[in-house]
Amino acid sequence: MDGKTLRATSTQAHPVHQLSCSDVTTGTVLWQCHVGEKQNEISALKPLMTPSLVKGRMVTLDAMPTQRELCAPVHRGGVA
Repeated sequence: MDGKTLRATSTQAHPVHQLSCSDVTTGTVLWQCHVGEKQNEISALKPLMTPSLVKGRMVTLDAMPTQRELCAPVHRGGVA
């Protein structure tokens, strides 16, 4: 899972920030979402970190979202 700010993609005051999750084995994007103007990656990830998403997968995140509340579904899903 990783977030990227897409600069120079728009003339709007705030650049687009996308958060995506991909399966590195297949290269498949599992989901992608827009991080709102008054939101950050942590708040965008909360509803997406479900046991069905993480079960049986190795999950990698940047340092920012590695908080207990977000990592709990990974542990409940049986991922080490």
